[in-house]
Amino acid sequence: MAERVRLPATVAEQLEEVRQDGRCNMLDRPCVQAVANDLGHHELVVWIEDHQREYGRLILEGFEMEGASR
Repeated sequence: MAERVRLPATVAEQLEEVRQDGRCNMLDRPCVQAVANDLGHHELVVWIEDHQREYGRLILEGFEMEGASR
């Protein structure tokens, strides 16, 4: 089994805020980035842009926050 995507804690928190916002399907990457931008979550916008493949995996398979114990 592939290792889960590791996500910085700040980015994970911002992603959860976008999810709770409910404006878009989390699989709709451009929408997630637009909502994140509207919320001022620029770290998330940049992370998604730099990690597009990993973003798809973390939405479908889950993720692990960096610094979290296994």
